[in-house]
Amino acid sequence: MMETIKAGLTPREIVKSYKTRFEKEGMIVREEQLQLFNPREDFSAYSTGYDAGKTHVAIDCHGMGKGARWRKFENYFGPRIGSNGPEWTWDIPLPPNHHLVLEYFVYMPWASSEHAEQYLFFWDHEQAIATDRGVEYLSGLKKELYLIRQSQ
Repeated sequence: MMETIKAGLTPREIVKSYKTRFEKEGMIVREEQLQLFNPREDFSAYSTGYDAGKTHVAIDCHGMGKGARWRKFENYFGPRIGSNGPEWTWDIPLPPNHHLVLEYFVYMPWASSEHAEQYLFFWDHEQAIATDRGVEYLSGLKKELYLIRQSQ
């Protein structure tokens, strides 16, 4: 995504490009964010079309602003990359140095002898700047992953 998201392109163009790249790698790009289904943990709620043997991703890269309005409106500032938000935001070219959040949801296969269609879920929300060269992070890249497991 760092190479795909560039100033001057519209979100529609960016989505088309990253979908092709993810699908080439065997990943499925989903419109919906699976963790938003209710009731939570009801895995059958989204099993239609879910290939439990493949990694699924949902993308929602949106503008990030602070201070001017209530927080619930911040992700409607400027262009929005992904399937969420109003469609009119998908045709606004990213301006140079556009401040956005790279928000992506990764659902990885997890074989379970007890439950069907389980997944490991990773969600990241990183602030970045869109330039004509691609994405530049506001801070260093995260290189460590911490697995938090609830004890039973």
